[in-house]
Amino acid sequence: MIRFFEENGALVARLKNETVRIEGWGKDALRVRATLLKKMPEEAHALTEKAEHNAKVTVSPSEERAEIVNGRIKATVNCVGIICFYKDDKLILQEYYSFYNGSIRKEPICYKIRSREYKGLASEDFKITVRFESDPDEKLFGMG
Repeated sequence: MIRFFEENGALVARLKNETVRIEGWGKDALRVRATLLKKMPEEAHALTEKAEHNAKVTVSPSEERAEIVNGRIKATVNCVGIICFYKDDKLILQEYYSFYNGSIRKEPICYKIRSREYKGLASEDFKITVRFESDPDEKLFGMG
């Protein structure tokens, strides 16, 4: 079962041994981090300057869904941990996920594909592969 909570203005979702943290980052932007470690690493990595934001976190009373809104950008996380991104309330990007009973888009699929796949490295670090379904007209920049 997934657990959602707000922590220092960020949305945190915990499902089994995975922790996902989504936080506001500047105007109309979100930073997403995920780990299998017990504690989210504190390193800023490439983000050297703290960005001011006005993000607001909402967890549904049934705890089946949570969202974070920062300006024109919103991210929602559902009960199985799938993240969807919206701009001006229009879906622009969602994680790809399929299970034996089908995908989010209700296509019949007989194999299991998780949206986030972790591969352990020689240390406490992980290589993470993230899969998305997107609007073919949407453009992404800075995924470097």
